[in-house]
Amino acid sequence: MPGIKKENVAGRFYPANAKEIEKLFFGYQVYWKNKIPEAESVGAIVAPHAGYEYSGRAAWLAWKVLQQGNFKTIAVLAPSHYYPLPGFAVPDFEYFATPLGNVPVHTKAVKELAKLPGAVHQNIFFEREHSLEVQLPFLKNMFPEANLIPVIMGKCTPEEAAAVLENLLSRESTGIVVSSDLSHFHKYEKTKKIDAETADYIEHYSYGQITGDRACGYVPLRGLLKSAEAKQMQAVRLALYNSGDETGNRERVVGYGAWAFAEGKEQ
Repeated sequence: MPGIKKENVAGRFYPANAKEIEKLFFGYQVYWKNKIPEAESVGAIVAPHAGYEYSGRAAWLAWKVLQQGNFKTIAVLAPSHYYPLPGFAVPDFEYFATPLGNVPVHTKAVKELAKLPGAVHQNIFFEREHSLEVQLPFLKNMFPEANLIPVIMGKCTPEEAAAVLENLLSRESTGIVVSSDLSHFHKYEKTKKIDAETADYIEHYSYGQITGDRACGYVPLRGLLKSAEAKQMQAVRLALYNSGDETGNRERVVGYGAWAFAEGKEQ
């Protein structure tokens, strides 16, 4: 196997120095003190993937809730931003590097996913992709011994995406992370309106309403919602805000949200 997938956006989307990352994470812990909900039987989360200065506190909270599951494997499903992808991609790496240490890939699970409809077993889709990479320092910090199932999704059908999610949700001691921001580059009030609608769609499993203009990770998000509804998982909103709340710039705004999905709950 080719070995280690090196960091691509360290020093841009998140610090390249381990101590700086840990300092940021401590700050998020202080921010969310006494506000971290208990999510019994949490099985999956949705976490944003912008630069940590914008969406880091929402992503940290989602990962902190997922940590209650004490998983041995974490599957991260992220959208393809840079290359056209007809289905979904899995890589041929043994490790993904982070400033906090390398994350081992669950190569057996990757090979099994590569047999599903729509699978592409190629590394190129991971080389530049930030939407998966920015999640990995959270993984290494919260689950230091866990291995990784990395998936990049392109133009999957809802059925193909759901098949991937169902495969992953059936795995013992495997937590699911769907990486997605919300609406992009509207003015502040319009962003709030669109994202509030999207949040309602997520919480009512209206996966057909989740489109690319509402969430860049709409493909894995649709797959999660389709599978979560079938399993009667409960969607718990953790955070909903936007870059205008963080920077004060309300002209060209990106939305961020975080959710947890708990297993075995009646809707």
